[in-house]
Amino acid sequence: MNPLHTYTDRYRVIDLWWRKRCGRWEVNVNAQLDRDWGDEPVTMTFLYDDYDEAAAAVEDIHRMSDERIR
Repeated sequence: MNPLHTYTDRYRVIDLWWRKRCGRWEVNVNAQLDRDWGDEPVTMTFLYDDYDEAAAAVEDIHRMSDERIR
């Protein structure tokens, strides 16, 4: 599941990184949300207990961003 859908349907990923920290997977996304692309980028952090969940979120974030930009 794409965690950014909680905030908006359209966004551009500027930077994304993830790491294991304190036993959990931390996914950090620096993105520009859609409001006509005029807003400043925001950084959001999502936490996952499971590697597979974190990897799926990262993949979905990139896939949806790429589809929206085209």
